[in-house]
Amino acid sequence: MEFGKAWKRIGISTSVLLLLLLAGIIVIYWKSSTTVVLVVRHAERNDPAPGCAASATCPLPNGNPANPPISAVGQTRRDELAHVVEDTGIQAIYASCFCRTQQTVETTATNRGLTTIIVPQQAADGSVDIADLIAQINNNNTGQKVLVAGHTSTVPAIIDALGGGGIDPIAENEFDNLYVVTIVRWWWVGKRVRVVRLKYGAAT
Repeated sequence: MEFGKAWKRIGISTSVLLLLLLAGIIVIYWKSSTTVVLVVRHAERNDPAPGCAASATCPLPNGNPANPPISAVGQTRRDELAHVVEDTGIQAIYASCFCRTQQTVETTATNRGLTTIIVPQQAADGSVDIADLIAQINNNNTGQKVLVAGHTSTVPAIIDALGGGGIDPIAENEFDNLYVVTIVRWWWVGKRVRVVRLKYGAAT
């Protein structure tokens, strides 16, 4: 009788250990499978100012498009963005070949000790092309928190390509949107994506 009770206790203990192990695996998988991508349009630009020098490693589209820096108002928004995201644990930052996107995330990158990854968001003919950007995020940043700065034409495309669906068009004078794209990959039901639009800095 005592022998049977001992085996019963062993069986219960084993079941409990297996349940705890399974719970641990699920928690680990959840943490590694939740990716948060913060997407913003570049801050206000200083159109009359001389354009930034083009990068040899990230050429602008054909036709010498304007490449102005951000304005004084844009610099304020840049710093406000850094303040808003300072406790989010950003682990990677992406910007386009245009200096206004790079300058928009500059303070955040400095504060986080990160180097902004410059990836084209347009093809040579000026059309939207975010395939390389999305591939890099999917391949290198799964389970991380990522900040991306884009343009009126590329921000909706980025969100859609991440699985967030369509968003309202962004007006030319609209700079205060902060889109939070949360991508959860469940091992038993696949991917779920949620998009939340927040506002930051001075209202536009």
